[in-house]
Amino acid sequence: MNNIGLVLLGCGIIGLFFFSRTLVESREEADQAMIWSGDYEKAIENYSRLIRWNSKKPKFYYLRGDAYESNGEYDKAVADYQMALSLGV
Repeated sequence: MNNIGLVLLGCGIIGLFFFSRTLVESREEADQAMIWSGDYEKAIENYSRLIRWNSKKPKFYYLRGDAYESNGEYDKAVADYQMALSLGV
């Protein structure tokens, strides 16, 4: 592969990384809005999807814990908060 091909490949990979990151950040903001609006079940469902996508990100557990807490599911909230702490919030 020539230098131009390598540059284009690198740009594509970098672009995909930033697109994925922006998409996830937008999803996080939408889920936080669901919590604020009182749609806790939907927020829990969406954070669970994000956790399946990236189970090493403590913020997802922390925010799902907030949704569980707001929904009165305290045992699940505590479990998610503990997971977030173990991952290094």
